[in-house]
Amino acid sequence: EQVMEALDAQLLLKAEEIEKYKMVSTCTWALRQLDYEPSTDLLHALYQRKTALPERRIAERIIKSPDVSSTLRIATENLQMLSSKDVVTCINHLSKLDQRGLRDRTVSYEDLDRFDLISSLFPMVIPRLDGAGLVILAHSLAKLGIPLEGEALDVWGERIVSVSGSLSAEDVSKSLWSYAMWRMTPSRDVLEALTARGSAIAVTFNSHDYTNTFWACSVLNRNLLQTAAPVTTNSMDGTLEISGDQNAAASYGGEESLASPAELMGMIRGLRRALQRTAAAAAHDFGAKPVARILWSFAKDGTAPVEPLMDALLSRMPQVINEGKPNDIALMIWSLAKLRHEIDPKLMDVIVTTCIDNAPNFFSRELRTLQWALPVLGKTTGIQVSNVVDILQERASEIMGPDGSDPSGGVQLYPAA
Repeated sequence: EQVMEALDAQLLLKAEEIEKYKMVSTCTWALRQLDYEPSTDLLHALYQRKTALPERRIAERIIKSPDVSSTLRIATENLQMLSSKDVVTCINHLSKLDQRGLRDRTVSYEDLDRFDLISSLFPMVIPRLDGAGLVILAHSLAKLGIPLEGEALDVWGERIVSVSGSLSAEDVSKSLWSYAMWRMTPSRDVLEALTARGSAIAVTFNSHDYTNTFWACSVLNRNLLQTAAPVTTNSMDGTLEISGDQNAAASYGGEESLASPAELMGMIRGLRRALQRTAAAAAHDFGAKPVARILWSFAKDGTAPVEPLMDALLSRMPQVINEGKPNDIALMIWSLAKLRHEIDPKLMDVIVTTCIDNAPNFFSRELRTLQWALPVLGKTTGIQVSNVVDILQERASEIMGPDGSDPSGGVQLYPAA
């Protein structure tokens, strides 16, 4: 009892020095856990201190903030109290409010300074995050168009490798998607960890995870191709053979990597092979968007999916193509034409009918794509497409302005007369 009375007296003297709201509540709780009822003077002092401090629930205030400026102001005014999760919450909320201002640095100088201040915390915050927190941070920054750089990127890479065994399919897909959005190749250790984890849990991927990952693999593959030339294609299996110095070390993703572009591309191919096997089995549940985006990812690389996946996607197309948005329809058709894939005449009939039915919904971007792709597919199938091309040309004439441009802001389809 004497010890507790002495502690009560010391706390009374020190109450005004407590710096955090949460510590006041913790102090009161701890005393009661010790079966000690604090003196009236101490309770009054703790109450006074509590009301003088800002409430700890910073994350809740951040989530409720309506714009970029207020979000950054709340975070920076409570900088000393921010937890690692608060920092992640702040960046994630910013990614929902702002898509270009911070990236293009068109927001106020004050907001830029505040964002830079929060970013300076990344090297200290990242080591305390779990896998989900790491992915949310990277994914949110990628949506903002702002890459992790320097020390922050190195620390993020080390941390994601250490927790890679706990990553979900969504975590793997979003991590690779983030690197692709940054136009940055992961370091060898990071890429090896992510691709190995993705291959191990491939069966747990859903349509969205497949879409993101196949697209990211396509982008990363093209990035690596730019650093490894000349490149030839093995006609037997479609794999890439790179000549030149394959042992040269290169720096990727902010860290020095001893892996050659060929080795990194091999990791990407390994993940794509694993995912193609499981995606083929899951394709019967894919909607129009996943079918379109997966085909598009492979078409951008100029390499067709393995036969089981291609067959599964082509079998799914007649069921979903008419449900897709105009852009999805155009992507499916463009991808098949780009791959020069021989399709069943019955599927071609479905494609022609869909284009005619959706002609009023197409704008210049889709029209230009279809006017190139349909004749290519018509040639491979022997089906006449001149009728549908004429209908699309009529639609183009309807939406073009007097200068030949699309008033809706789409891509110019043909030059002005």
